[in-house]
Amino acid sequence: MREEKYCGKRIDSGEWVYGFLYESEKSSTYNAESFILEKEGLTINYRGDKGITTYVEFVQVDPLTVGSNTLIPDINSNTIFEGNIIKATHTFHGNVMEFRNKPIRSAYGRMIRSGFCYYHRNYVVEYSEKKGAYIARNGSDQYYLMQLVKYHSAEIIGNIHDNPELLKGGA
Repeated sequence: MREEKYCGKRIDSGEWVYGFLYESEKSSTYNAESFILEKEGLTINYRGDKGITTYVEFVQVDPLTVGSNTLIPDINSNTIFEGNIIKATHTFHGNVMEFRNKPIRSAYGRMIRSGFCYYHRNYVVEYSEKKGAYIARNGSDQYYLMQLVKYHSAEIIGNIHDNPELLKGGA
């Protein structure tokens, strides 16, 4: 059985934590319903030779920031989570003069190398119930996440909670 890993932003410190998700019942004593184990991996500690003492440390996170692990690494081998913003490099299929003059929606970082025209575009990572897969979305443009990583050298550059401005750039 595969264990789901999640990320979330701590309410007390604003730090990102990674671990397993536990959702408590709604309670008036908490500001949020989601908790994540503080450290990556299962933090259950066993102590003593006789008998076993087990404890698990939970931290409270903002439920709006919780994202699931896609199990897909970017080009730098960093695991991509829902809510990450990734940068992808695209090849322009046309001539150099057309590339220089044509506006490309949400594109930036245009470059010409060895006669090939490239540009960058940022995408937010989401799960699509309709497609049954993780996708990368920029406005109405969508790619399967695996396809974008494999064919467009996608890398994590931020997330929608800390860096929403990364989705607004472009020429």
